Amino acid sequence: MPPSAIPDGSELEIEEQEAGDPGSVVMRSVVDVVDAGDAVFAWRPIRVTFQRSPSAEPLVGTFWVFVDALKDRVTGLRWPCSAAETQMVADKILVTPRDLPHWWGPLHAEPLPCLMMTTRLMCARWLHARQTREIIAPHPEPTTDLLLAASTRMNRAIDADLARLGTQTPWVADPGKIWALHHRLFDGTSAGAVNYGWHVDPFVTPVPLQLSSNAAIPGVSLIQSAGGKHGADHLDYSQILMLVAPWCMVARPGQGAPEPMRTADVYRSAELAGLVTDNARPLPSVRQPFDAASVWAARRAFWDEQQRIHEGQQRRRLGRLDVRRRPEDTGHAGFDGEARRASRRAIAGPRSHDPFAPLTRGRRVS
Repeated sequence: MPPSAIPDGSELEIEEQEAGDPGSVVMRSVVDVVDAGDAVFAWRPIRVTFQRSPSAEPLVGTFWVFVDALKDRVTGLRWPCSAAETQMVADKILVTPRDLPHWWGPLHAEPLPCLMMTTRLMCARWLHARQTREIIAPHPEPTTDLLLAASTRMNRAIDADLARLGTQTPWVADPGKIWALHHRLFDGTSAGAVNYGWHVDPFVTPVPLQLSSNAAIPGVSLIQSAGGKHGADHLDYSQILMLVAPWCMVARPGQGAPEPMRTADVYRSAELAGLVTDNARPLPSVRQPFDAASVWAARRAFWDEQQRIHEGQQRRRLGRLDVRRRPEDTGHAGFDGEARRASRRAIAGPRSHDPFAPLTRGRRVS
């Protein structure tokens, strides 16, 4: 099945394991999708600038981010994931500058693992898409339904919107919410994971939901500001996977030509973090914290609950749904052996002058 094809249900009907078995509702982990070679993604550069004051010369950075969320080649779905799984996938996807389209620097560099995106990079990505009129509306679904059913409906709606754009390879902004690297993970506020996204231009796409103006770039509206209510194991249809490449280009004031840098070094730099963080402060770490054993246990409990939801729907004669056979329960390829056995706001501070203000100035924010 080509990556663009979204199953209509017939391809994903229940495969009964034995007579009377109601089937299963388990989707592969996004880690398993990557391990199987079924991950589909592509890179595109975005240009980000930062000024500490209106009169200061700007920093200019170019970062490579996913054009669309990571898809499963088998189903064509943008695969839902937890924050822990996002970090595991970032560790597995190794990138050199040669892999990045329009890279103009030296090509002699070692492959490095990708990084989770920040809220500011996600905002900047959406603003690039808005400049080319390639934004789409969020498509919320009930979180009480089966994960695969809600994911399939959301993906069908996204792809219908993309078809109406009339662009062969458009930005896909926002196809869902991301798990982001953010100060809330490390500042003692007990945020186990930070989700963010579903940007909206209220003048183009009215959404019957309350919007937040507490975006990483001032003047932008979105449904999910930097939230910390979930743990690293949380899984739902709206949380998709996007990454930033481990290599970037940065031009300092007065420097002239940009120089290639490791993206992780920018994340941790007191001088350069304004390019990527919402408060211009460096991140203490470039990794999502999680405990593999507890994540694996939570995932098993999640699928048990999904099975109960499915069986309840079957009893109510709601028909056959988009579900697949449950794999043999012997562990998770994305977790280590020990795990398999174990069965609104950032840090307070002044907001810096933001270079994207011209893109949003004069627009009413909900």
